[in-house]
Amino acid sequence: MLLGLQSCALFKDIKVSSSPEEAKRRICLNSEGKGRFIFAGQKHVFSYQSSFVEEDLKWASIIDFPVYGRESISVEWDSSKKTAITNASYEQALLKNTQGLDPRLLDSANQMWETFFKDFLIQKNIISDQTSQIKWSVQNKELFGSFDIEEYEARVKFLNVVSQGHFGRFDFKLIDKEGEPMFGMELIVRDCLEKPEF
Repeated sequence: MLLGLQSCALFKDIKVSSSPEEAKRRICLNSEGKGRFIFAGQKHVFSYQSSFVEEDLKWASIIDFPVYGRESISVEWDSSKKTAITNASYEQALLKNTQGLDPRLLDSANQMWETFFKDFLIQKNIISDQTSQIKWSVQNKELFGSFDIEEYEARVKFLNVVSQGHFGRFDFKLIDKEGEPMFGMELIVRDCLEKPEF
């Protein structure tokens, strides 16, 4: 019975704007929680801490795998090249400890996060001379985005608005031409470490 009471308190009935630009303000990049990578029938769970540093135009995450240890991923905007660049150590941990993972799939995953980060910077009016590749929509209090990366369709979804007002779950997926998910990362935001913008 206690579990039911906790879940009701966590997920209040909060209205999410039908405008994607307004709904995107509920994305909290300064957060911590749990997550998992999903690919080739495998799930690799982790805890994470993530921060967005506006002065450095950088989104960095520390990923703690129970088995592999601490790894990282950071996406940084290079103003001189006008592109986002990923630096990730988690790739080597996954490649070393799993079978059947194509390194090119991880390259596409990095492109997915770079494209999302670029859109995030555009939405915050931090970079203004760029356009986003992501097509956004809002349905049933969930924010959806999609765009193409090489032979994949990238899909991002933000859902489960919590009582503090931010999205409590982030899903990033790469889908092949047959509609099959090839790679995914799901994040459950336990704590948003920034003041809401809404």
